[in-house]
Amino acid sequence: MISLFLVEDERIARESIRDNVPWQEHDILFLGDAPDGEVALPQLLEKRPDILLTDIKMPFMDGLELARIVRKELPDTRIIILSGHNEFEYARKAITLGVNDYLLKPVSSRDILEAVDRSKAQILECRARRIERQSYSITQRELFFSNLYSGILMGPAQMLHQRIYDADVCLRQSGDADGGGAVHIQKVVRGYVEDTGQFHNVLRGGSGYAHLPCVHAGPCDAQPPG
Repeated sequence: MISLFLVEDERIARESIRDNVPWQEHDILFLGDAPDGEVALPQLLEKRPDILLTDIKMPFMDGLELARIVRKELPDTRIIILSGHNEFEYARKAITLGVNDYLLKPVSSRDILEAVDRSKAQILECRARRIERQSYSITQRELFFSNLYSGILMGPAQMLHQRIYDADVCLRQSGDADGGGAVHIQKVVRGYVEDTGQFHNVLRGGSGYAHLPCVHAGPCDAQPPG
C-alpha cells in the first residue's frame, strides 16, 4: 500500500482533507498530519511516506523549504504542493526542487486524488523496475557461481567438450594431420577461449586451430562429459 503524510497549517482544511478524502478506497495509507513543516519534518524522517502532500505557505517552515529537505533526505518520496498562490515564482521554485505536482487552492477531493493517483502510478512503476533489476542481478549471480562451480569440477578439455555438446555438434577425433574439418569447431572454441582464457590449456603443445579435433554436423554420437 502507498503511504501519505499531510502538512497543512489551516486546521479546517487539514481536517477536511484528512477525514473526507476516501484514502482507503484508493489503497492509500494515511500516516498522519502536521500544521507546519517544522512539526512535520521529524515525523517524515521517521515514517518515510511514499507521498508528501503539503501546503506551500506556512509559519516556521514553509512547504518549499520542507520540500527541499525532503527531496534531499527522502529522495524517493513524491511531493505534491497545495498552493493558494497562482504566481510563477512559486511554481518555478517548486519545479527546481523536483516537486511532482502543484495544485492550486481551492482543491476538491477529486483534484487531490487525481494527483495522488499519478504519483502512486509512478511509485509502483519504479518499484516494479527495481524488483526486475534485483531479480536479474540474482539470476546473474547464481549463473556466475554455477559456472564457477562447473569450472572447478571440470578441466579445460571437459569444459570444451561440454560447450560443443551443448551446441549440438558431434566431436570426433580426426587423423588428418593438417586439421581437416577443424574449421567447424573454430567458432565454438573461440567462444570458449574468450569466456575462460583457457586457450593454452586447450591447445596444450599445439599451435593454432590446425591441431584441434574435427567435428561434423549431423546426428551426434558424442556423450555429455561425465
